[in-house]
This record gives sequence, C-alpha cells and structure tokens, in this order.
Amino acid sequence: MTGFTEILTVILSSLAVIALLGALVAFYAAYARSSIGVRIREYIGPKSLVLALLVAAGAAAGSLLYSYAAGFVPCDLCWYQRVFLFPQVVILAVALAKGDRGAGRYGLALSIPGALIALYHTYIQLAGSGTLLPCAAAGAACSKVYFLEWGFITIPTMSLIAFLALIAFYLVHGKASRSIKRLI
Repeated sequence: MTGFTEILTVILSSLAVIALLGALVAFYAAYARSSIGVRIREYIGPKSLVLALLVAAGAAAGSLLYSYAAGFVPCDLCWYQRVFLFPQVVILAVALAKGDRGAGRYGLALSIPGALIALYHTYIQLAGSGTLLPCAAAGAACSKVYFLEWGFITIPTMSLIAFLALIAFYLVHGKASRSIKRLI
C-alpha cells in the first residue's frame, strides 16, 4: 500500500470504530426504557437524520476513494453494497432539505439488505469460507482482503458498520418521532 492508502485506511478505520460506538449507543437509546436511554434518545433523535447523512456520505466517499484514489477494484458484492448505500445520501439530503420526517422508512428499506450483504461479505473475508453465491464474475475476488486494520476491519466490515449505524440512527429517529407525536 502507498502512504496515501495507509493514511486513508487508518482514518477510515478510526471513523468506522467511532460509527460502531455511535451505533451501539443509538441502538441502546432506541430500545432503552431507562431514564438515561430516554434522555439519549431525546438528544440523538432530532439529530439522527443528520448523523445518518454523515455516515452515508462518509461511507460513499470512502468507497469511491478506495476505488479511484487507492486503485482497489471493487468485487461484485462491493457493487451490491454500493447500490444500497449511495441512494441514501441523496434521500437523506433531500429529506433534510425538505423537512421530510419519513426518510427513515426508506433508509431502513435500503440499509437492511445492504447490511446483510455486507455481513455475508465480511464472513467470506474473515472466516475464509467458500462462497454460497458465485463471485468475481467481473472484478476482484470477493474474498480478497486489501487490508486488515486493528485485527478485524476490512472494507466489507466498514460497510457493515456503516449500515448498522444507519439502521440504528433510523430506529432512533422513528422512536423520537413517535415520542414527539405523542406530546403534540
């Protein structure tokens, strides 16, 4: 790897760990009934779509940087994950601009299948198991690991973390929206 790619990998891996911690807090806030969980939900809820946009835009930018700046060839599963990730940037930006509070439903519809594909891709890379589906029809092999940062972070792991963070923020958004409707 070049110096640029190494720096990019450290930065994106660090952001992935931060996103994972944010996702864990958001999942807790979405379902906790304790006063702390409710306060976290009330704090994160109004900001959840902005946080989701930051995650989606960051993941999309990282994906493109790895492809075009670092020269990593995306495999078939990478392309499928991009199909579920890239539209979310546009959906979230438009939703925030128009004040559409229902964007979480669309985001969940894209994030759940994206997360399942990323989970499968992570399994292929980290478990080293044979694939159930044909892969590498037109690109890199899905099992190719370009790097392994901090002992568990690969490109599909970053994608999985991004999708989990998006799901968590959408769930918090939905719970916070329902709480606000009950107050009105």
